[in-house]
Amino acid sequence: MGDLAKIQDYQAAAKSHVLVQTRLDADDSIFRDMMKNVQQQAARTLGAQAEEHRYNPLSFNIKQYRVFCTEHHVEWGYFNPWDPKSDKGHLFGVSQPEFCVTAGLTYAYQVGTTSADMPTRAHNKMSQLIKQCDNVKYKHNCIERIDAGDYKWIMIRSRTPTSTAMQGVIPTQKVKKSMEWQNLQETTWATVIEQNFNVSPQSVWKLRMVFKQNMQHILKDALKGQCAKREFTCKDSAIQALEKLMEEVKKHS
Repeated sequence: MGDLAKIQDYQAAAKSHVLVQTRLDADDSIFRDMMKNVQQQAARTLGAQAEEHRYNPLSFNIKQYRVFCTEHHVEWGYFNPWDPKSDKGHLFGVSQPEFCVTAGLTYAYQVGTTSADMPTRAHNKMSQLIKQCDNVKYKHNCIERIDAGDYKWIMIRSRTPTSTAMQGVIPTQKVKKSMEWQNLQETTWATVIEQNFNVSPQSVWKLRMVFKQNMQHILKDALKGQCAKREFTCKDSAIQALEKLMEEVKKHS
């Protein structure tokens, strides 16, 4: 059961304040200072203008919004393509300049502006339909690419057998052939994960052990449950990936 009063308070506040909404799945992580940085930028731009207009939505000539997203993220995968006996899984950096990564994707709305006023909220279409903030004069109705200053990988996305879509769970050839990330494993675990994301590497490895101990049950549940009902995320490719994982588990159990 949700808190109805809290929802009503939220909806009322959203009508008279700059609203910041962030997408984040429970198995993903964002850079520790990201939200503070995003809120500060939203306050300096949309917030300052809202104050000038005394938070009156009728005084704005146009609807205003800002999108904050990154094109870089690190994937943590259950399998390690370079060391099959590893209990840590693997880390791999992904850059997608044509997309906004869904993990940490943030929308900031001016007073009186809602999601309906945006040309799209689809992360794979934003870069084509919304200009970059560096290329617009007034710094609104645009995309702000965010990073962590000296470290561009500011999101972690999990690629494990609990993912319904199964995307990236089985390492691709691109991952397997990456000597760069093969050599970055120990350094990234030791100097990045906890310092940048407040996530203990030991807790990640412990979670992987739980997956390993329950893998057959996890995969059987995915096949019999979500895929049997043909949910929208359970594509044929996901079913094939699950079946392939089942075979691998049987071989090594």
